[in-house]
Amino acid sequence: MDSRADIYAVGVMLYQMLTGDIPRGMFRMPSQKFASIDPRFDDIVRRAMEHYPEERYQSSQEFRLALDVILTTPRAEAGQQSSAVLPKQPPQRPGRTVVPSSRSPGSTSQHQASSTPQPRLHEPLPSAPPQAGSTMPYIIGALLMLGFGGWLIINQQKTPPPHQPQAAPVVTTPPVTPDQKATAKPQPAASGKDKPQQAPSPPPAKPTPPSTTKVASVPAAPMTPPSAPAQPSASPTSPPAPPAAPPESMPERLSKLESQFQSAFERDVNAPYNEQIATLSTNYLAALDRAIEEASNAARLDEALALREEKQRFTTHNFMPSIDPANLHRTLISLRNSYRGAEKKFVQQRDSAALPLYDRYIGVLTALERECLTQGRSTDAAAVRTKREDVASRRKQRAAKSSG
Repeated sequence: MDSRADIYAVGVMLYQMLTGDIPRGMFRMPSQKFASIDPRFDDIVRRAMEHYPEERYQSSQEFRLALDVILTTPRAEAGQQSSAVLPKQPPQRPGRTVVPSSRSPGSTSQHQASSTPQPRLHEPLPSAPPQAGSTMPYIIGALLMLGFGGWLIINQQKTPPPHQPQAAPVVTTPPVTPDQKATAKPQPAASGKDKPQQAPSPPPAKPTPPSTTKVASVPAAPMTPPSAPAQPSASPTSPPAPPAAPPESMPERLSKLESQFQSAFERDVNAPYNEQIATLSTNYLAALDRAIEEASNAARLDEALALREEKQRFTTHNFMPSIDPANLHRTLISLRNSYRGAEKKFVQQRDSAALPLYDRYIGVLTALERECLTQGRSTDAAAVRTKREDVASRRKQRAAKSSG
């Protein structure tokens, strides 16, 4: 007997404070009895009430550290209230903090509404960027105008200019075109009487486009799409990134590792073991019923009464004592020994299945200790080493029981 017996008693008290009942036999965990209880209390109660003292908390300080994790770390679960003492605070936004008063209870909401950036009325809103097909009508119009101008140029080369006068009636020779000029022969000069009356021969037509001014009058500006307006810069009032969470202290980190180990132990080791024990208990009650019926048919009254008392005791407490009284009936002793033999086999299987979990746990603690030594944190490294030695001792005791 040492202080670990007090740890067991405190675990019983914690269970009673959470559920209002005293744990007896194969009791259910607090969160299984009431859904409103934080399931993290289950690991604490389970470890505090371990059957073997070396599996419990080794000191009240370690017990209190596990409770402090629950009291200081809210349980984040959707739709449920946290079981922690400290309420969950909303993230703080940078800027002026408005404290609501009794005169203006809605000041907090008004401040949040006013802190939202509103568009300024005196700043012009950015125009929508032009669509990809908005310049197509200008291009088509420009092509049509160019085609029309080319058609006018060709017609001007084939016909005389409109301002050039027609040949006078006294002129007997047709006007010379540029093509005929190369092959035309010189004509005999006219008499001096008719010379003043003869109109001068028209000068050779030059390919001067008279419609140049018309082509130039086509507006050329619409042919180039308007430049896209400059995109507005990113809003400077975008919400800032949330602040990084503070790093965990070494006691919190060790407590978290222990909680993870206990959860894995419950899932991979205790859950199959509990199923086996439940099946064994059902078979034991069935064997008692058969023995009671057989003793009643054989008129063995003392044996039947002893078997009925055993059935009532086991149904109420669901617990098999390790020592039998001297006056216990032989039939009942045989049934109890069969139960203990099967239970011992299941316990050895449970302890053997727990050894790989202990090995992984020790490996994680070894790596964490090496990390602390590399970073020069000797205090944290010493705490991790103490925890690792404790886990190694528990693993040694578990291995001894599995082999025995």
